[in-house]
Amino acid sequence: QEETLQISQDALSWLYYAVFIIYAYASSSAGRIKPQTSKTRLLTSAMTATAVWAMVFSLSNSAPDAQTALAIRKIGVLGWGTIYSLILHLFLVVTGKKKLLKKKWVYFAIYTPAALNLLVFLVRWNSADYHYHIFRTSFGWTNLWVGSFWNWFHTAQFILSSAICIVLSVHWYFNTKDNYERIQARWLTVSFSLTIVLGAMTDYITNETYDGVFPQLGIVFTMLPIMTILYLIRKYDLPRRLPAGRNRRATRFWTTPPAKACM
Repeated sequence: QEETLQISQDALSWLYYAVFIIYAYASSSAGRIKPQTSKTRLLTSAMTATAVWAMVFSLSNSAPDAQTALAIRKIGVLGWGTIYSLILHLFLVVTGKKKLLKKKWVYFAIYTPAALNLLVFLVRWNSADYHYHIFRTSFGWTNLWVGSFWNWFHTAQFILSSAICIVLSVHWYFNTKDNYERIQARWLTVSFSLTIVLGAMTDYITNETYDGVFPQLGIVFTMLPIMTILYLIRKYDLPRRLPAGRNRRATRFWTTPPAKACM
C-alpha cells in the first residue's frame, strides 16, 4: 500500500511539474512576440505567475514533512495570489476597454487584492500559518481550505474577477458585428467558463466536501484561458479584426489549435 501511495504522489507531482514546463515555455513564447504590447506583457506576467504556482505545488506535494510543505506553499502566493488580478487586467485589455484603463482607480481596484494577498500570506510569514491546514493524502501533501477572513477574501476575489471576465467577453460577443471579433469573444467565454467550473469543483467544492482527498487541479485548468489568449493574440493580434499576418507562418497558424499556440 505504501508503494501505491508513493506512485500516486509522484504522479501528481510530475503532473504539476509538466504544467510548470508548459507555462514556462509559453511565457517565453509570449515574450518573443513582436512587437511587445501591454497584452503580451500581461500575458507573459500571467504565465510566469502560473508557472510559479505550478512549481510550488509540485515541490510542496513531494515535501518530506508538513512544515516543509507549508513553507513552500506560502511562496505559492506569488502565483495564486496575483494571477486573478493579472487575468482581469488582461481581459480588460483584450476586450478593448482602453478608456476604462486610463483611470487610475481601476488599477488600484485591480491590484489592491493582489498586494493584500502578498502582505498577508507572504510578508507576514509566521502569522500566515493560520490560513493553512496542511495534511497528507494518498496524492501527497495538500491544503484543506480554512475559513479565515483572508481566505474568504481571496475566494471573493476569485469569484468577482471571474464574473467580470466572463461579463466582459460576453458583452464583447453581443456588441460586435465583426465575425472575427465574435470568434475571439466566443473562445474567451468558453475557455474561461470551463476553467471556473472545473477549478471550483477541484479546488473548492470537492476539497471542502471530501476533506481534501482529491488533488487540487485548478492550476491545470487555468491553462485553458491563458493558452487561448496566447493563441488569439498570435492568430488575430487580439482584439484585431483580421487574422494577424499574411506570411507563410501565419497561414499555417490559421489551423493551429490553442494547445499548440506556444509552439
